[in-house]
Amino acid sequence: MASPPIPALPRALADEGGWVSLLVGLVVPAVVLCTLGALDIGRIAALRDSLQAAAETGAREIVRGLPESAVTARIRASLKAEAAGLGQWDGLSVIVSQADADIAEVEVRAPFAPLLAVGAAPLVGAQAQARFFCVPPANRWVPVTEACPDGQSGDVSYEQEEEGYCPAPTGTPSWRATQNRQNVVKTCAAS
Repeated sequence: MASPPIPALPRALADEGGWVSLLVGLVVPAVVLCTLGALDIGRIAALRDSLQAAAETGAREIVRGLPESAVTARIRASLKAEAAGLGQWDGLSVIVSQADADIAEVEVRAPFAPLLAVGAAPLVGAQAQARFFCVPPANRWVPVTEACPDGQSGDVSYEQEEEGYCPAPTGTPSWRATQNRQNVVKTCAAS
């Protein structure tokens, strides 16, 4: 009676010709590289999320009137405190600009320190925009002088109330006259 056949893998493991060392030498580095690569992808995503949040906050602060230097300082401080292990903060760059009168733009870039350090550190960046919203100004009184009706000489002077309003949510404030008048002085006389 013949013995049952031995499957190929256990037979290879039982062989003492060095196959096990070869398999381990090929598989272990591949598994380590894949694991480190996966960890780097997660760290890049976390860094990008931190940069995006900082850029959005910076754009809103510019719209609220905070100076560029203060926005840059706040972004640097928040990123250092929040994600100190994800990037090399010495290379952090913050670019603040206004695309036009209604839009503020903030771009934040940082070099990423990968676990698989090969070559120069790649830059990871994020960008955000914010619109300036119109805030209507307070009402004002404007001096007005008009001529008297036909057949009379002199003039009529008064202060006309104007109310501030926003023609569009992100537009520039404007003024429109109301029906309110004060300090009316008529110097009209028959001519």
